[in-house]
Amino acid sequence: MGRGFLTLEGTTMDHSKLTKLTGVGPGLAERIANHFGSEAEALAALSENPYRLMEVEGIGFRRADRIAQAHFGISPDDPIRHGYGNDWVLRQAGGRMPLDLYQARRMEIGLFDRRHELWGAFCDILLEPDLQDSPEFAQYVWLEPELRAEQSLARFLGKATRPTTNPFIMPNGIPTYLNEAQVDAVLKMSCPGFVPALCVTGGAGTGKTTVIAEAVRRLGAGAARIMAFTGKAAQRVRQALAERGCEDFAEVSTLHRGLDYKPGEGFRRERFTESVVIIDEASMVPNWLLAQVVARLEPSATLVLVGDVAQLPPIDAGFPFKDFIDAGVHTVTLTQNYRQENQREIFELAEAVRTRALQPPPLHASICATNLSAYEFNYWCEALLDPGRLPPLLDWQAITYRNADRERINLELQKIFNPHGGKAFEYWPRALPREERAPIAVKTGDKIVVRANIYSLEVMNGQTGIVRDVRLDRETYEPVSVIVEIEGRSVEVPLELAPDLLELGYCITTHKAQGSGWKEVFILQPGAVGFDSRRWWYTAISRAEEQLAILTQMGTKTWWANATKPMPSEPSSLLARFQRYASQPVGVR
Repeated sequence: MGRGFLTLEGTTMDHSKLTKLTGVGPGLAERIANHFGSEAEALAALSENPYRLMEVEGIGFRRADRIAQAHFGISPDDPIRHGYGNDWVLRQAGGRMPLDLYQARRMEIGLFDRRHELWGAFCDILLEPDLQDSPEFAQYVWLEPELRAEQSLARFLGKATRPTTNPFIMPNGIPTYLNEAQVDAVLKMSCPGFVPALCVTGGAGTGKTTVIAEAVRRLGAGAARIMAFTGKAAQRVRQALAERGCEDFAEVSTLHRGLDYKPGEGFRRERFTESVVIIDEASMVPNWLLAQVVARLEPSATLVLVGDVAQLPPIDAGFPFKDFIDAGVHTVTLTQNYRQENQREIFELAEAVRTRALQPPPLHASICATNLSAYEFNYWCEALLDPGRLPPLLDWQAITYRNADRERINLELQKIFNPHGGKAFEYWPRALPREERAPIAVKTGDKIVVRANIYSLEVMNGQTGIVRDVRLDRETYEPVSVIVEIEGRSVEVPLELAPDLLELGYCITTHKAQGSGWKEVFILQPGAVGFDSRRWWYTAISRAEEQLAILTQMGTKTWWANATKPMPSEPSSLLARFQRYASQPVGVR
């Protein structure tokens, strides 16, 4: 930044120690040093800009700000301080929020100087430019990249919802095993240019992957590109293409790989030259990421979004898959389920949640739903999760709502499934209350989940795996890396990255589970789910492929009422912007 800050305690940074910084103990000091390369490099970087501490996972604005003011001479009205604080507030909200709430959040973290209210450390902060007459969004404040992404999607929606004038060419030889809705989807996907955009939505087991593979087979080699939000979804598509003998017809990758993402450089892909670009697991894709794809489409290309609109929305801002459907983009809904009888029972339960049935359907042998006392809850967890009864670790999954419950359940399951493994590394359970926090040891043989994307290792957030070994330095015999099996391949994770990248994965949250499926799923949910409970229950239930157990401490009526609550009807700024643009003359948009 070209700005020098005061050195720690008036000394030179060469012999200052990270542990002298307020609230930094030995463990955190080690993580900071690892992030910057060494303690000396960390101290040099922080002397230039102490807010770079926020690059280290687990350090937010509040902690970095305390250190910056206590040790580096940052004043309360420093614009650099306000810029980082403003960015942090907005990023916590997905890049946008009402102005009055934004101002209140700034006050909560000690940003009292209104002169720097719209100053960002990394990008401009803008007041809503288009929807001033909207009661919901007139007084919104945005990070510029998030606003520009939504504006570009709104303009694309204008194109994607126009009545088509392109001739529809009826292909020959549609397979007879496809149902009417699948045929409709395949025909529209395999006729490039017929529509600018197409949405295909359906629950688990309705044949979405089959539709993708059949459309690619009909399009022929090189006509389509397929990208999925998760590596597992991409692998499912590859398998479906291979079954039809057309695995070489289309490139299949994750979205980030398809966009050629490189840390520090961003997305390097210039254009997608294919005539059809397909995105699988589209319900997980936020506004900013979909905008990156739209910006690289050829003018005549068709964008196909495939997913399940009833699932949880993306973690980041926006739910463009739902917005595209609501805006009137050509949509095909798949409803016929092709799973075997025991799998269909799980689908019927998920559908009952989605449609808000008055009571749950009769439960069959593949589903167990039990309401328990606190003592019984723990007993049944141990009884159901019996290592002698369950399939291999990677074929079953426990799911819960709250991160604190996840941490506690993982510790108990580790005692059951891997009591004697050797320690591989430790991480800090930030989701637990302060009085419960202690380092958690991950051992060889433990099931883990990936907690952040590391593109250089081709490892994605939400993937599960097993710790197989710890590699030692040949000379010092000190541990240098952790060997993890993830989706059938061996991944070597540097030891210094492991605490930020991996954590126990016997039990995960539904957001982490989204995009994946397991033979057996255990929903361990002591109490009611809070916000968006129906989408949560639907997503959790539909992760199960063969067996499902639901353990709660609520009565049947209570948990079913929680599972079928009305979905919150939040207004969409993307839809409002699309409607605004659609009402304007073409030259004004």
